[in-house]
Amino acid sequence: MSKLPYLAGGVLCLLLFIGACSEDNKSTSFDPNQPVTMTEFMPDSGGIRTQFVIKGSNFGNDKSQVKVFFTDVEEKEREAIVLGVNPSTIYCQVPKQADGRSAIRVTVNGKAANAIKKTFRYVVASSVSTVVGKATEAGSNNGTLGETTLYYPQYVAVDNDNNVFVFDTDNRTRLISVNENKSLTLFDGGIFDQPTFVNKEKTQFFIAGDNAGTGCYLFDAAVSWSPDPYGKLLNTGDWMHSVVLDPVDSTFIIYRQNTGPLWVQRYKKGMSKQQARQIGTVFSGGSNGLCAYNPMDGYIYCVLHQPSAILRFKVKRGADGWPELDGEVENFCNNGFGFREGHISEAQFSSPHGLAIDKEGNIYIADSNNHRIRKIDFKTKNVTTAAGNGSAGYKDGAPEDAQFNQPWGVCLDKDEFIYIADKNNHCIRKLAIE
Repeated sequence: MSKLPYLAGGVLCLLLFIGACSEDNKSTSFDPNQPVTMTEFMPDSGGIRTQFVIKGSNFGNDKSQVKVFFTDVEEKEREAIVLGVNPSTIYCQVPKQADGRSAIRVTVNGKAANAIKKTFRYVVASSVSTVVGKATEAGSNNGTLGETTLYYPQYVAVDNDNNVFVFDTDNRTRLISVNENKSLTLFDGGIFDQPTFVNKEKTQFFIAGDNAGTGCYLFDAAVSWSPDPYGKLLNTGDWMHSVVLDPVDSTFIIYRQNTGPLWVQRYKKGMSKQQARQIGTVFSGGSNGLCAYNPMDGYIYCVLHQPSAILRFKVKRGADGWPELDGEVENFCNNGFGFREGHISEAQFSSPHGLAIDKEGNIYIADSNNHRIRKIDFKTKNVTTAAGNGSAGYKDGAPEDAQFNQPWGVCLDKDEFIYIADKNNHCIRKLAIE
């Protein structure tokens, strides 16, 4: 989709705002005894971060008192970022929302403006692009983003500063700095599963090796993401997959052994299997049980490469303060290998690997052998394809036309764009749903 209309709208909004600011000297601050009026807004359509101007009166000149909300077709109210205000003009940015018509609501110091019939047309524009890597060249070169090559990337993570962390099958953990246009190797010595960010600021992430010998590490931005060894979860010879922090206060970690046992352990340096406690089993056998916590319903979801299923369970604190299962482990979606869209009672996956969960509880899954990124809608429980045409290959562009080759890991950045470890294409891809 062309971005020229959005750019033109942004320039128009900026000019209008600058013109409106010239009125400040003959205006007064917000008057609580007078009505707040909204007469017009522009542009009438756009996408995320579109520059947006509202005209009216009695907005005051303190932007901290002004709030602008978009109520979308899902009846969810999304707050805009207010960038500037004077008594007759509000200047803001459109927030991410559902595709369709949205109503606009304005308050100043808690006082609501009049409603107007006009609505804003939010347009979702999606695309798949390549962040780093070369689809025809496997390697371990560092340098600029254009010079960087990846081997067979399995998992990916992104912090709030556009740093992309790649966990590759050549035993390397790489940092890709999009802002600084460079890559470097953080750690050379183990294959890691999908990481868990320790804090909301995403300045620390904890990660466990996909075997007992590698152990667990904490990477911290405060020390240039240097790896800090934290111990081992399982004895030599055992394999494990995934780690999630417990949903209460992150005092414990929860992980699944490759043969199915579910373990918990206190999150502290020097961890060992002797300090762990088994609390149940998430499918006996199978492999690559990647887990993620969904705060919308309180479940931990576990995607199994074999038998191409998704299970889920809840945990609670027992009498001694340790996590324990809250009820039984449930088959959330377990309909055998294949490809089928629709409700989770009938949908099929083929060797799913990584998963990521957005703020609204929707689940995104790297459906490896189907060469697609699939989405499970939190409300409807319907499974659809978010990107990929189902044929193994390499192609950027519209989600329905894009091609992947064994996508393995997925994660969400702060804007909830989806980063994808496209394993057999030796790339990190990005699905931007704007």
